[in-house]
Amino acid sequence: MQKLDGHLALAYSRTRNQDSDYFRMNRQRCVVEAMMEQADPTSLMLNFGKLADVVKNTVTTDIPLDALPQLVQLLPDMDLEEVVSVRFIPPEYHLKYRDDGKPGRVANTDLVHEHVELVITDPQRAITELGLEKLDDVCGPSA
Repeated sequence: MQKLDGHLALAYSRTRNQDSDYFRMNRQRCVVEAMMEQADPTSLMLNFGKLADVVKNTVTTDIPLDALPQLVQLLPDMDLEEVVSVRFIPPEYHLKYRDDGKPGRVANTDLVHEHVELVITDPQRAITELGLEKLDDVCGPSA
């Protein structure tokens, strides 16, 4: 169990010197999950200005600005226990292999779309069929 401030959490989630991008992706999932569990609506609203500045300087998206109110309306209905994520990593999600046998960089988009559709329509079936790990299994229980 570790307690990290924002700078350490960011460094922890971004580093990849000792391992691979896939381990880094796991750490990022754990940090985001921990933040979601610790955030309370009152603190978020009281610190909205600071958070907005941080987001503005660190996040890019192609989500249209006029779609944000709809996304915010979904927040109260979000159940963290039901969050399912799929890591699109080799070898399952790649079509081509390099001459040395390692996965290439061409993703199997048909398989990605099929699995995303399954996660959206039937998360419990997706967990079973795709062998998805719960975040506690990857990150350990949070405090």
